Amino acid sequence: MAERIRQSATIAVLLAAAVLVPSPASAEAGMLVNGQELTATEEANVRWIAANTVPRLEGDRDGRVAVAAQVTWWTLKEGVLGLENPHEYSNCDDVSRDPLWDCRPQCCWQVGISAVQEPNFEPARVEEVAQRLYPGSTVDDVLAHTATYAGYPAGGDGHELIVNSTGSFRNSWLLRNHGVGFTLNAPQIESECVDGSLSWCYGTGWDTTAKYAPDKEASMGSIADLTAILGELAP
Repeated sequence: MAERIRQSATIAVLLAAAVLVPSPASAEAGMLVNGQELTATEEANVRWIAANTVPRLEGDRDGRVAVAAQVTWWTLKEGVLGLENPHEYSNCDDVSRDPLWDCRPQCCWQVGISAVQEPNFEPARVEEVAQRLYPGSTVDDVLAHTATYAGYPAGGDGHELIVNSTGSFRNSWLLRNHGVGFTLNAPQIESECVDGSLSWCYGTGWDTTAKYAPDKEASMGSIADLTAILGELAP
């Protein structure tokens, strides 16, 4: 009788422990920004930024994380991080275009994982940033690298078109480089949306801006969330 009582007590303890320990599925919480759970694609792109972009930026680690968080918020609310391949992203006057299509002379051309506006930056400045971020590389080297991870490998027509490009199309592909795009877009985002409150920074006009940037207060919360996320994930 005593042995059966001991066995019953042991079973009860094990059952209690099983209730208290979460299963692997329930233990994996989704990535939350402004209280909204990122989609699997958005999360994968944020993790890519943490692993690749944060180390590529200039400055100390805290500064790089802060820059990356602001631009990640911008491109997340613009809907770009919901794309399977945000690196080749090309939006000309609010119309998605083939990545190998030249938007100019239209006025608004948003490109790449940073969702940066190509017309805002002169080619000489973009090239200077590219060579600073990739010391020892030529501008063509940076273009070749960018084309390759964007899905246009060496030997293909698209790769050759990108590397040998000129004018605004060449500028757009340098800005599609994650380090270059984040570096140049960050000061504008800080000036216009963090320090300022320009109309295009916030709103509810589409699903991702409604989730991550409905107003300034929520946007600053989103940036804080992303700062914590990138700070935890980045090397």
